[in-house]
Amino acid sequence: MLMFLFTRKPASFLIRETWARHSRRPRFILTDSRSYRTRGPSTVRCAIIAYMQKLTLLAALVLICLTAFADPANDVRCREIAFSHAAEEKDVNAFRSFLDEDARFVGSIVTRGPDEIVAAWQPFFSSDGPTIKWRPQFVEVREDGELALTRGPYRMIANDADGNSIEYWGTFNSIWRKNADEEWYVIFDAGNNADAPPDDETQAVLEQEDDCA
Repeated sequence: MLMFLFTRKPASFLIRETWARHSRRPRFILTDSRSYRTRGPSTVRCAIIAYMQKLTLLAALVLICLTAFADPANDVRCREIAFSHAAEEKDVNAFRSFLDEDARFVGSIVTRGPDEIVAAWQPFFSSDGPTIKWRPQFVEVREDGELALTRGPYRMIANDADGNSIEYWGTFNSIWRKNADEEWYVIFDAGNNADAPPDDETQAVLEQEDDCA
């Protein structure tokens, strides 16, 4: 009788190939290397099935943990801050990347789609144009995780005809939609100018340290 032993670390099982006395076909059985008890092929299949079930359970637990720790409101908040950074840095391409293909911006006129919106915002991307900065003070995400609302103060600084710097304050409202790529994009935006600067607490929102990656 010819016998081969195959082991792996840790060596808890040995697969023994035995040749039947009156047959040329090998027979494989599973051997516990610690107790040397033998088990048939059906036990091997059961062990493999049990192992795969454990892997499936582990993957499900990981997914549950990731979902539990997900914070969609914070994701939207950070997207809004990054959107403002694009305008602050006068990066027109980055600014455009936050716009939904069906976006609508409502001001003194309505601009539709990224091309119209970017064209209307073109002065903010000029090196000698006005600057603007905004931050979300409130973020609300719909329960299904598909739409979100952001609201907060904005500050625009521009020069008058005499070259004097003037501050303009206001409040923005934006609607964000999660698209098929699982990323948030601005779908609606509107704002209104304030007659006077907001209170100190609201102004402080613009100066808060960003903790977004």
